[in-house]
Amino acid sequence: MNISIIYIKLFLVITIISPCLGQTQVQNDTVDVITEYGYLNINSNFETLYIIVDKNFSEYYVLKEGDSLRLPAGERNIIIASEKAYDSRHTIIIPPDNTHIININFDTNISEIAYRYHSSYPRLMWESNVIIHTDNDSEILFQGETIGRGFAALDLPEGNYTFTTKHPDAGRSRTRVFLREDRLTVLDMYTKPSKSVNRLLSVIPGASQVYKNQPVRGALIVGGAALIGYFSYDYIRQYNDANDHYTATIELYRLANSEAEALYFGNLAEELYDEARSYAKTRDIFLVAGGLFYAFNIWDAWRKPKSGYRDSDRPDPYRRSRISAGYNPATDGFVIDFTLRF
Repeated sequence: MNISIIYIKLFLVITIISPCLGQTQVQNDTVDVITEYGYLNINSNFETLYIIVDKNFSEYYVLKEGDSLRLPAGERNIIIASEKAYDSRHTIIIPPDNTHIININFDTNISEIAYRYHSSYPRLMWESNVIIHTDNDSEILFQGETIGRGFAALDLPEGNYTFTTKHPDAGRSRTRVFLREDRLTVLDMYTKPSKSVNRLLSVIPGASQVYKNQPVRGALIVGGAALIGYFSYDYIRQYNDANDHYTATIELYRLANSEAEALYFGNLAEELYDEARSYAKTRDIFLVAGGLFYAFNIWDAWRKPKSGYRDSDRPDPYRRSRISAGYNPATDGFVIDFTLRF
């Protein structure tokens, strides 16, 4: 009987202790996991390089000449960016406790346009992948919320996005764009008209008014110009027909074989002459009216709109960094409200 009690107690002790032993073993196994590290060294014709590891653009590394970068061992996706050069992309193996060396000779003879589409440098310097420029007093809306006035910089995941700018007098501008994670996209979404474009459009009746967000006035000017143009052309045509008929009748008058025939053609020529003069006077009235109406169109087109003209004197984000651009409205003409990251 005593032996049975001993066995029961032994069973209970083992049952209670076993889970604890298992937990201890798991904890020991976790502690035993050790991350190995290696090094990356880059030799190039640039003194400063910007390194993006595994497409993590929110945390990049700056390497000076002779520096090495300590990274977890294993396969790594490396993007090497630099000012005024294309990105250099590599898939490498970082050896444990050893150094992987990359030798690069960057081509600096590239165009400004190509640089914008093939370099991550501007995106890194602005810590954003989209910059929106608009008028100082225009709102910038994203996903139904106002995110700034005049300027906004955002860091968004790669994908399609819609942005809207709104001005109380100049109206709205809406743009849908695909944003890449590794590039800076600059959107010029002005709502106010450009002074130079407006004056260029003033040569076309009504075009400047429509461009300045004055569609009713533009439609009236287009309609007035079309009406004057139609009647001017019609009276020019009628004058030419009457004048040709008059000239032909004068010729018949000169070739008349009898007094009665000459009298008939003479009277007809006088009627055609009066008719041609009437058409000519009306034609001239419409031509003068057309000239005056066109002058009015030019004058009206050059008038400053209620919203004013756009202030497009913005620092070029591809040429200037976030720090060098600054945020002084008195000098740079814009205010950044905030940078949004997701």
